[in-house]
Parts: sequence; structure tokens; C-alpha cells
Amino acid sequence: YGSVSVIYGSSNGLKTTGSQLLTQGVDGVPGSSEEGDSFGSALAAGDFNGDSISDLAIGIPAEDFESWKTTIHNAGAVIVVYGTSQGLPGSGAQTFYEGLTCGRTGIPGETQETDSFGAALTTGDFNGDAMDDLAIGAPYDLSTAGTVTVIPGSALGGLQCGRSRLWHQNVLDVEGTAEVSDRF
Repeated sequence: YGSVSVIYGSSNGLKTTGSQLLTQGVDGVPGSSEEGDSFGSALAAGDFNGDSISDLAIGIPAEDFESWKTTIHNAGAVIVVYGTSQGLPGSGAQTFYEGLTCGRTGIPGETQETDSFGAALTTGDFNGDAMDDLAIGAPYDLSTAGTVTVIPGSALGGLQCGRSRLWHQNVLDVEGTAEVSDRF
């Protein structure tokens, strides 16, 4: 299971009213809450769509993925809830799985057992376009060598999977060599 409590601030500090409890399958947050998912174990905020309102990326590293009557256990996922002037309603949320189609092209990599995609999250403007991008860690990918996927933000609908990049220690310009148990 898991949940994320959102407590809004004001010029006088945190407000005592208007807080939200986000869980899968409630108020427009996709998916269903299942035992052991670890929804919310990693969080990162950024403005992924350039509207000057923070959006929230929520890691679910133990999320199972159902595909063609097969369950891929603990593959992991990330849900991005886009902020509005009214807060985080959940509508228009995106779900990202490693290696799966998102629009016309997919996120690099392959959805596999125990990858823990979404175990670590951070944001930043990594490509210098004045838009926040999302970095997603999968520490058990590549036989526990680990990978990081970077999905760039865009004013054209938020995160753009077709422009994402997969990083690990066997990629040109990344120091070291991918080895078992590195958890890069």
C-alpha cells in the first residue's frame, strides 16, 4: 500500500485545512492500492509542464505490472500528478513504467522483475531548457547494477518519454563499469 499526505503552505506557514491524502485508485490517481507496493516511498516535485505550478512525481518501486496474462513482480512505476491552481487533484496524471510505450515511443529499458523502477527520484533542469526534468532510479535493473532514466519536461504536455535517456555505467561518458550489486 502507501499514501502521500500533501499539506499546503501559506504566507503564514503550513495551513491546517485543505490537506490531501493521495493513494492509488482515489481522486484520479491511476492504479489500485495493493499490499507491498510502497506507493510514495520516493517523491520529487518540479514544474514538468512549464505552467509555474509544482507537479509531484510519486515512486512506487514495488508495483507489479500485468502484461499478457503475466505478472512482472516489483518492476516499479512512477505516477506524476500535475499541479493546478487548486492543488493536486490527480486528474491528468501520467504513469511511467520502464520500457513501455508512452505515446509513440517508449521509455528506454525493459520492464523486469525486481527492477524497483521509481525507488529514487529527483528533478532538475538537466538539459538547460528552463523546464524541470525527472530522473528515475532503478537500483536493481541490469542484474542489480542499476540504471537512471531521465525524462525531459516540456510545455507540450509535461514529461516527454520519447526524448528520455537511460543511463548506467556502461554508457559512454559515465564513469565506471556496470557490475552486479552496484545499484547505480
